[in-house]
Amino acid sequence: PLYDPAIFKLIERRIPFVMTGRYYKFAPCNSVEMDNFQGAYDAVQYLYGKGHRKIGLVSKPSLTKTSIEHRIEGFFQACKDLELPVILRHVFLDLVDTRSLYWAEQSSEEKEAVHKQLHDYLAHAQDLSAIVALNDLIAADLIHVLEELGRKPGVDISLIGFDNVSFANQLKPPLTSVETPTYELGKAAAELLLRLISEPSNLVEHILLPSKLVVREGSITEC
Repeated sequence: PLYDPAIFKLIERRIPFVMTGRYYKFAPCNSVEMDNFQGAYDAVQYLYGKGHRKIGLVSKPSLTKTSIEHRIEGFFQACKDLELPVILRHVFLDLVDTRSLYWAEQSSEEKEAVHKQLHDYLAHAQDLSAIVALNDLIAADLIHVLEELGRKPGVDISLIGFDNVSFANQLKPPLTSVETPTYELGKAAAELLLRLISEPSNLVEHILLPSKLVVREGSITEC
């Protein structure tokens, strides 16, 4: 939950480095990331265009992760611009979940804990018609919990995830997701790092790659 002290050692020793997928707001960090704000904004806008007016958000706390922070900000800004009221029970920003795009390992206890949190959330937000999930792992869990509650994913509640991981199109229903351009992100980070090595500079670069909503039939319904 705190800044990694190794980052400050790199800064102190003037060793070039590039953070990917996020950056530290209060440290001079070069970074490459997807436009998470726009990704979340587009997800809400797409659901709105399908007629949804009661849209929920499920997220882990942002803490030091700018990627999560920007996704949350994009969600709320879209709601504001579209004049959608944000109802407290529809927004769950404190999901305790250790998984991420690059680390999906989960103990049986952690799995059960996430399951219970999502079960409680959905039980208290039965009027929702759509949900934006912080990532595809959470979206997949939402699908399972919805089925247990007797609510059909993609029909009773539309879902949009984030990252467009490899299993997203294998879920039932196949998941609509905001794609993280991992290859392009890695390539841009490597190019930036080589440039920092060959041309040392005190300027900090934040490279933002465009987001893309990958729409799959089945996870979104007209409302």
